[in-house]
Amino acid sequence: STQSTWDYQKKMNINKMEADQKKAQKFMKAGNSHLNTHIFKWKPNYIEAAPKFMEASTLFENVGQFDLAIQCYEKLALCHEKLDDLQGAADAYNKIGFIIMDRKRDPNAAHQYLIKSVNLFKIHGNSLKAQEMLKKLGKRCFEQHFEELGAQIYNSLIDEIFEDQNYGTGCEIIPE
Repeated sequence: STQSTWDYQKKMNINKMEADQKKAQKFMKAGNSHLNTHIFKWKPNYIEAAPKFMEASTLFENVGQFDLAIQCYEKLALCHEKLDDLQGAADAYNKIGFIIMDRKRDPNAAHQYLIKSVNLFKIHGNSLKAQEMLKKLGKRCFEQHFEELGAQIYNSLIDEIFEDQNYGTGCEIIPE
């Protein structure tokens, strides 16, 4: 009885994952169609595409399709940049960076996306959020034994704090 209950739950989870994957593919296709141009549609519709890519990226991430999630987050970031929503673009690049860091364990690639995120947060006027992202990435690097990159990131965090004269967060740099 316990085994059959467990088998039933497992089957339901697999069915849900398959359904979510199909939904994600539909959202991605819809987002791409909003970005495509043709003879009667001269400009991409970034406003309509952004929520489609957001849904697709979240669903792909939930079902473990990380490469497709990254593709959708990249397109989401593009949409936000074209709409001058730098906060939204920064959030999308941030998600890409941490997916790469946690799932692919490629800290250098993650660092590139997170630097984009940090720069967009700074341009948007949110230097505290930028510093928070640097702190989080540095901590992740140390946790995953990429000490050299972690130290480099903490050094750039210290530079950011002094550049912005934001000394109040200085005591929180080193992770617990």
